[in-house]
Amino acid sequence: MGLVGKKGLSADIAIIQAATIAVFISFSANARSLILSSNDNEHEANLWSFRLLLLLPISGLAYYLSVIIVDVPALLAIGLIIRKATEWFAELQLASKEKQHDVTFALTYAVINSISLLLLIITMLLLGYDAFIYGLFLWALLPLLFLKDYAQNLKQSPKLKGLARYVSHVGSTAVIGFSTYLFRVLIYLLVGKVVAGSFFTAYAIGGVISSLYIYAIGPTIIHRNTSGALKVVLKYALTVTLTGIMLIVIAAANESLLVSSNNMMRAIGISLIGGGVMLIAQHYRLHFIQVYKRDVFVPDALANMLLIFSVPFSFFLFNESAFYYLFLWAAILNLSFYYALSLKSDISGVA
Repeated sequence: MGLVGKKGLSADIAIIQAATIAVFISFSANARSLILSSNDNEHEANLWSFRLLLLLPISGLAYYLSVIIVDVPALLAIGLIIRKATEWFAELQLASKEKQHDVTFALTYAVINSISLLLLIITMLLLGYDAFIYGLFLWALLPLLFLKDYAQNLKQSPKLKGLARYVSHVGSTAVIGFSTYLFRVLIYLLVGKVVAGSFFTAYAIGGVISSLYIYAIGPTIIHRNTSGALKVVLKYALTVTLTGIMLIVIAAANESLLVSSNNMMRAIGISLIGGGVMLIAQHYRLHFIQVYKRDVFVPDALANMLLIFSVPFSFFLFNESAFYYLFLWAAILNLSFYYALSLKSDISGVA
């Protein structure tokens, strides 16, 4: 939405997404990494029951954080909250199918969801906001089509056993979730909806590679114990970083472009550099969780607390120009604390 000029809508979506991340990701307890690193389905059954128990209260909390606190459109919020809820359960099924090497399921799921998302975007561009909202609700319910058989199978498994083991993982994801929400709300309040929408668009583009690694590729690489994984990560991080530097240089060299276009390109370029750094940081994080069975609550908490404090402090010192660098700063903080943990734990050869 930000790329097609709908910056106000992109800011609303970013706030709702941040609210859903704050509550749903908070209680995800690093589920995918835990399922992939276990040899039975105990984690799946526990996490499924745990999520059913929490579904209504945390959906209500997500609505409160987005509609009541920030006053974004209610129907937009409800549609995106429903989508996040259905994805929350689909995450468990996808991890289970990955353990079974069910490539057909993965391809089917990816293709159907990709096409439906494209159709939703086209609906917005061609038919307008009202049609988009109707399409949004259909898109939000789509993951349920895949979940029936999986839910039936889990009914036969023991549930809600040994939940204490998830406490540290919930703490880690909760820190990330609520920090993301506070981070976006602070920017939204300090610079307004339209300007915030531009920054959120830049952060999203800069973070797309690291997000794909965190939620899709990374757990798989580490689960398969691919040799030389860190070298692959460094190669892609370098590519993303060089792309960001190139955009910054182009923005500086082309003064004939509109100022707003230059600023947007510069913001994307700096965020891409941050994305390269974040990619390496998240590789360390996933490795700690899946290979060394370590919780990462302390580095997650320290990095995210410092990031939140940085938002008003940097705005006071440098105004909104400081926000060009916030995603890069977040990546540096994460990498610093994860690397410090590796030194403290005497963990070498994260690969």
